[in-house]
Amino acid sequence: MLAACLGSVGAAETVRVSESGLVVFDKTLTAESAKEISKTGKMPVNSREFELKGPDFLVHLAKLAGKYEPIRSSAVVHLRIEADADCVQTFSAGCDWWFTCFINGEQVGTTEPAGNYFSPTTGWDHFMKAKLKKGVNHAAFYLRGGAASWDFAFRIAPDFDHWPETEKERDLVYHRRFPREKIPVVNTGIPVVHRVTRNSASFAATFNIPVAAGVRVLRKDRPDETPVTCWAMDCGLKDRRLAHHLTVSGLEPDTAYEYSFFFLDESNAAETVCRKGEFRTFPVKHRDHTLALTSDTQVAAKARVQMLKTCLKDGILDADAFVSLGDMTSDFSDFVHGYFTSSLNVLTENGYNVPFVPVRGNHEFRGKQTGFYTRCFGRPYYHFSIGDTLYLVLDSGEDKPPVNKPGHYTLCTDTADYFKEQAVWLKELAQTDEFKHAKRRIVLAHAAPFYAESRYMAENLRTIAGDLFYGKNAPFRLDLWICGHIHVPYRFDPAGSGENKLKFIMPRKRRPQPTAEDLENIVFPVYVNDGSFGETWRRLSVIRLEVAEDAMTLTCVRPDGKVIDKVRIVPGKPMEELNTK
Repeated sequence: MLAACLGSVGAAETVRVSESGLVVFDKTLTAESAKEISKTGKMPVNSREFELKGPDFLVHLAKLAGKYEPIRSSAVVHLRIEADADCVQTFSAGCDWWFTCFINGEQVGTTEPAGNYFSPTTGWDHFMKAKLKKGVNHAAFYLRGGAASWDFAFRIAPDFDHWPETEKERDLVYHRRFPREKIPVVNTGIPVVHRVTRNSASFAATFNIPVAAGVRVLRKDRPDETPVTCWAMDCGLKDRRLAHHLTVSGLEPDTAYEYSFFFLDESNAAETVCRKGEFRTFPVKHRDHTLALTSDTQVAAKARVQMLKTCLKDGILDADAFVSLGDMTSDFSDFVHGYFTSSLNVLTENGYNVPFVPVRGNHEFRGKQTGFYTRCFGRPYYHFSIGDTLYLVLDSGEDKPPVNKPGHYTLCTDTADYFKEQAVWLKELAQTDEFKHAKRRIVLAHAAPFYAESRYMAENLRTIAGDLFYGKNAPFRLDLWICGHIHVPYRFDPAGSGENKLKFIMPRKRRPQPTAEDLENIVFPVYVNDGSFGETWRRLSVIRLEVAEDAMTLTCVRPDGKVIDKVRIVPGKPMEELNTK
C-alpha cells in the first residue's frame, strides 16, 4: 500500500512513500550493499517487513532485531517511492546514530562519520534532495546503531520553496532546529602579531563562527626545519572559539620568523591559512628603536579609519612596534568592529606588519563585549624588553568606582583585588635580572599617575607601582611614563622648573596643578598624548618615542604631519625642547 507522508507540501499529490518497508540485519552488509539494492529494490531472502506510519514515521530497529551491538550492528532498509512524473523531491531522515541513503543507485545523504547529531531521533533531522523518475523508485538505507538506541525515521519533506521563512516558524512546525546552509568561515579580525618579547610572540584573531585555529612559526633562515605549531587548546581539545589568543614560546632573541595563522575546516579535515606574515623577536643587547603610540581614538569609525590610513601613508606609524594606549573607541558592544574592522584590519590590509602592543583603557571596560579584550590579547598587564629598555604595560582600570545604579557601566567592574594582583606581579618582576639590569624602564599605561587628574585612577596606579617607583627614595628609577586618557597633551618634567615643570602642549580650560602629594611622589617624567573630543580625526595625535643609547626623543605629531611638540630626555637633566618646525 502506498500513502503520502504527512507534512509534505506541494509534492503530496505526485510523490508517495510506502507505509511498509523491508529490513535485513547483517553485520557483513556495507554502504555498497545498500547502493546495489537501491538500483533494483531486490532485498535478501531473509529480509522482513515493517510498518512506517505517521505522524512520526519512527521505527525502533532494536526491537525488530531483538538485540544489537551499538556501532557494530548494521542493517539495510528498503522503501518504495512512487512518482507521477519525473521530479526533484526533498526528503528528511534521522537515525541513531548513522545512515547513508541511496535512491536509484545515487547517494543522496549521509551522517557518516559525524553521526546524527540530534537526539532523540526524528524524521526532521537531516534533509536531502533526490531526482525521481516517473513510476517506482527505490530508496535503500545503510544503517548502524548508536549507543543509546537504534531508531530510524524517514519522510517526505516540504520543497525548499515552501519552507517557513523564519527560524522561529521552522522550529515551531518541526519541533526541532531546522538545518541551516553551511555558514562559511569569515576571518573578521585579521590575525595580528602582538606582545612580542625576546623569546615569544602572541597572535590575535577573530571569526564569525566558533572555529579551531592555530599558528605555525618557523625561523626565516631555516626553512627546512619543522615549524612550531600552537593550537588554541582546552584540556586536550582544539577549542572552537570566536576570538583567539595564541602564544608561541621558546623563540630565540633578535631572530626573524615567518608565521602562518590558520583555522580548521572540519568538514574537509583541512587547514585554511588566513594570514601569512613575518616578525622579529626583540634583542637582548641595546638597539636603537622607535615606538608609535596612539590613544583615545574615540571618533566615528570612518574618521578613525581615515586617521590610520593617513598616518600610515605619511610614515608616521613607521616603527618597531605600534602601541594603542587604550580607548580605541568609546563602547565595546561590538569588539570586532572597534578593534579590528575599523582599526587593526585597516593597518593590516594596507601592508602594515608591525607588532601590536595593546594597553587597556577605561573604555575597554564598557560595553557588552568587553570580555573579548582578554580573549584576543590575554592578560592586560605584562612586560617586554627591547634590548636594555624594559617596558611595563599597566592596566589602570576604570576611571571611577562601581556605581550601584541599574544599567550603569561600572556594575561589572570589580578591580580592588585586581590592582593588588598587578602589584604582586610587578614586585615579583622586580626581582628578575631583566628588571634589575635594565638601563631604562618605561611605563605604558592609559592613565596618568597624578592625583590632580583622577584621584581614583591615581590611587589604583599607586597600588600597583607605588612601592617601586614613587618618591625620592624609590628603590628603582623609572625613566618615563607615557599615557593618554586626558585628551589634551601635556608633559611633566620633575627636573624642570617654573612653567617647564608642567607644560601644556595645547590650550586647556582646566589646567590642574600637581598636588603636594604628586610633587612628592611623581619623580619621573610623564608624557600625555592628545585625544578626541568629538572632533575630526585631525585632532588626534601620535607619539613617536625614539630610544637611543644615551637619550630618548619624544615627538607628538598630528595625522597631517604637523609636529606639535618634540623633546629630548637625558637621565637627570631637564627635558630639552627641540625645534618643531
